[in-house]
Amino acid sequence: MWLDCLLLLPLILLGLERLVEKGDYKLYTITLGLSILSNYYISIMICFFCIFYFLMLIVADKQEKNHKYYIDRIKRFAIFSLLAGGFAAILLFPEYYAIQASASSSFTFPKSFTSYFSIFDMLSRGLMIVEPAVLSGRYPNIYSSVAVFLFLPFYWMNPAADFKEKTGKTILLLLLLVGFNMNVFNFIWHGLHFPNSLPARQSFIFIFMVLTMSYEGFLGLKQLSKGQIFSVFSGVIIFFLMIEHFIAGDNYHFGIVYLNMTYLTFYLLLIVYYRKEACKPKLMIFLFLLVIISESAINTAATGIGVASRTVYVSDNQAISDVLDSISEKDSDFFRVEKEVRRTNNDSAWHHYKGFSTFSSTAFAGLNNHLNSLGFRSSMNSYSFDGYTPLTASLFTVKYMLNNQMIDTNNLYRLVESKDGIYLYENIYTLPLGFMLEYEFEQKWRTDSSNPFRVQNSFSEALIGNSNLFESVETKNAGKSVTLKVKDSRNIYAYISNSATLKNVSVNKSPTYDMDDNPLMTFSNLRHKHILNIGKGVPDSEITISAESEDITSLFLTAYSFNENVFIDIYNHLSKNPFVVEVYSDTYIRGTINSDINGIMFTSIPFDNGWKAYVNGEKVTLRAFKNAFVAIPIPEGQHDIELYYTPEGFLSGLIITLASLVIFIAIIMLDRKKGSLYL
Repeated sequence: MWLDCLLLLPLILLGLERLVEKGDYKLYTITLGLSILSNYYISIMICFFCIFYFLMLIVADKQEKNHKYYIDRIKRFAIFSLLAGGFAAILLFPEYYAIQASASSSFTFPKSFTSYFSIFDMLSRGLMIVEPAVLSGRYPNIYSSVAVFLFLPFYWMNPAADFKEKTGKTILLLLLLVGFNMNVFNFIWHGLHFPNSLPARQSFIFIFMVLTMSYEGFLGLKQLSKGQIFSVFSGVIIFFLMIEHFIAGDNYHFGIVYLNMTYLTFYLLLIVYYRKEACKPKLMIFLFLLVIISESAINTAATGIGVASRTVYVSDNQAISDVLDSISEKDSDFFRVEKEVRRTNNDSAWHHYKGFSTFSSTAFAGLNNHLNSLGFRSSMNSYSFDGYTPLTASLFTVKYMLNNQMIDTNNLYRLVESKDGIYLYENIYTLPLGFMLEYEFEQKWRTDSSNPFRVQNSFSEALIGNSNLFESVETKNAGKSVTLKVKDSRNIYAYISNSATLKNVSVNKSPTYDMDDNPLMTFSNLRHKHILNIGKGVPDSEITISAESEDITSLFLTAYSFNENVFIDIYNHLSKNPFVVEVYSDTYIRGTINSDINGIMFTSIPFDNGWKAYVNGEKVTLRAFKNAFVAIPIPEGQHDIELYYTPEGFLSGLIITLASLVIFIAIIMLDRKKGSLYL
């Protein structure tokens, strides 16, 4: 949806120009409203820029102006900007409440001004085949074409271009450059947050301004003298040589500068030819396109980020769809599905199954924190099933697991479907969507430990009085490697508490393991810590886990073996009072529960203020269990439960959206009736 906003930007600014010049508001209001509907985050930057662009336009407008003119234009800009926002209120209000509950809701305004890089560093980002900043760094990605280094000065020299407009647009460019380079302005541009990777996200606005100004520079080429043209060319060459002197060698090879100077020379030759009387327009256009396409092709080949081919990406679609369809015909209960190996955290949306893993900028902070304490991989905007154990898979109703290879079945998992290299395993001990807990359980369960095995042991102790769900395995530390002394055949799990600098670890099992059991394993992408499933142990053997990172000198690791008997006792205790789901959809769940205690019904539904619950037809107050999941107070006995979901703010947003549309249409109709622009 980001690209929608990029495509709409020219139309939004064109509409803003019409609003200032003619008072015509329709294009501006509609396109800005569509932009906000498409992506509120990118639209924050567009809205900021619209304010500056509007101020530039009313100053540069050539028509006669008095105080009535300024009042009228400011009134129109304010009213129709608000109406555009009103169009998107149906999404903006729920998004606002969702963000308030996410980790992104908290921010600290910078206390001092800081510059990220020099002017040369920043402007050098406009050269071709400069590596783009994607996942790290703060450099803006502002490359459009090396030709703009010539045409932008030509625009400033163009006598036909309005002086006020040139001055205003130049000031806007400077404001954008300052926003790239200064921490405070960077923070404001990104909606009072520093971006998490993909820096300077407003750079597309800068590129648009540079290209439109360069085009006006091109239009005025024939009005410039040869001396002016060659002076600009010489100045740009000197500037490139200064970039080579001060920057090349650190961030990129010096040859990049000479390649850019070569293309700059090509453009100069084309300009010289274009100014000749013998110039053939069609040939000129062809040559320009040839140079521009070759420049873009070289830049894309050198800096483009590769993507998976469509064939590879969809290769298992049909097989996954078939095994899921097959199991859905046999199992009508509510359940979740997960993949052992995922392409993304949103594979459930891709394959249309009810999953666990999620990537979302509005991920609920309380849920992320709770899952992190249980040993799942999580961050401020995502969480995944990596780090699951039999207990946590059962608690969250993950009944089926998709795998792209066969695994050994055991007392906990069994193979139920397979097709074309896709295998579906059933988690035998899966708990229902909801089950009963004592009122005191939430306080008894300690989740504040940094050791996820202790957190899960605390769950076991608070529930059945047995804290031996996970039992510690003897370890021997040898710097970057840790050796585990395995005493029995239980499944082994490990947790590495090193900082985010750790990326990969390898697991090497002793020769007592069967080679067919894949004794050499590698766990990658450990920037976000989570529990590692080492596999089944062999009595009186050793397992060595080693860090594959030069930045790590000591590996901090704890290892535990899993007690299946204790887990089954937990399952039997929790499954005594199941919530039996009868009907469910995205926004509605109905079922029954027969409880033998007065307590709370825990559900594995992520908590959200949009949920409303009814017990036997009467509305009850929901609880946020561990500030993460929906829980309902339930007295002893048989009860009918209904859960309804409406995103918080949806109804008020819907009313404002409809009202804005009605007002906008009414204004248009009044315009047509009066034959003039209303307001």
